[in-house]
Amino acid sequence: MREIAIHDDNGLKHIRVAAGIASSVLDWLIPHVIEGVTTESLDLLCRQKIAANQAEPGYLGYRGFDKAIYTSVNDVVSRGRPDNRELRQGDVLNIDLAVVKDGWFGHTSRMFSIGEVDPVKEHLIDSAYTTLLVGISHIKPGVAFSTISHAIDDAVKRLECHLAVKCIGHGIGAAMSPAPPFIAKGWMTGNEVAVFTAMGMCWSGFLSTHTTMLDALGYRHLTSCAIVAHTVGGLCAGVAGHQLYMLLG
Repeated sequence: MREIAIHDDNGLKHIRVAAGIASSVLDWLIPHVIEGVTTESLDLLCRQKIAANQAEPGYLGYRGFDKAIYTSVNDVVSRGRPDNRELRQGDVLNIDLAVVKDGWFGHTSRMFSIGEVDPVKEHLIDSAYTTLLVGISHIKPGVAFSTISHAIDDAVKRLECHLAVKCIGHGIGAAMSPAPPFIAKGWMTGNEVAVFTAMGMCWSGFLSTHTTMLDALGYRHLTSCAIVAHTVGGLCAGVAGHQLYMLLG
């Protein structure tokens, strides 16, 4: 098992700066995510805004990926590649963005709605955010990762969805995906500062309805989806966790 990196105050400061840039890029992008725009053009805009912050795209070149962002539209759950498809009224889009600043990574993900969307998609987006807040509320000194996972699972069931455990979270810091993997075991103590990305995947159907497509650049998970993310700092004696949850329907 890979050793979990424990970050001091200086490391946490750098991670927060990188994560802050990533979040600000998506804030800035909001008015540009409209009907008729292509995900390829959104990728270019993100590259320009990241460069304006004297930072670099964390995904560019990562495992051979040739874009700055992942763009997952409608039935693509994750790892969608930007292309020349134009966004249409009623689409939902997830943009997954990583930034490198002074050798440290920040990572965030956000849902965008193109005009009015149907109630099912609205429910997925709202439920994903609700689940996110539940997970964050359970991050405390000495709390086991499994406790956080169980709280998320309970919230998912109340929302009449199902939790998928095939897609798990990962660490973040001086690398994009270091340990720990976020699964239903392990623990945090008040003396250890672990920075991680927690990912829960849920959907409203059966496992047999979930399809995974393998392309040349990695995996794309296909079904209707909603993903939200938030960076949490100052917990567990300085623990920061980037929380990412997926709700699929």
